[in-house]
Amino acid sequence: MATVSMNFKTDAESKKQFDEVAQELGLSSSALLNIFVKRVAKEKAIPFRVAVVSEKDDDQVEIPRVVMEEIAAYYVNKKTDGK
Repeated sequence: MATVSMNFKTDAESKKQFDEVAQELGLSSSALLNIFVKRVAKEKAIPFRVAVVSEKDDDQVEIPRVVMEEIAAYYVNKKTDGK
């Protein structure tokens, strides 16, 4: 199967944390992203809970924030299930 590139932007701290999780799982960041892409394509759904919660800024204005569970849990479950 031919491969293609996907590019996106994120903040430096999120990338650093993502790279650390991937390394702890023994994966490259690319491999971890591929797990996510393949699962979304297969299930036609986001493979983790997404919720909008509110935070308040310094002026006490509510700001929506998206919260996501670790996508790496899929890999960990798959690895322990032997699939």
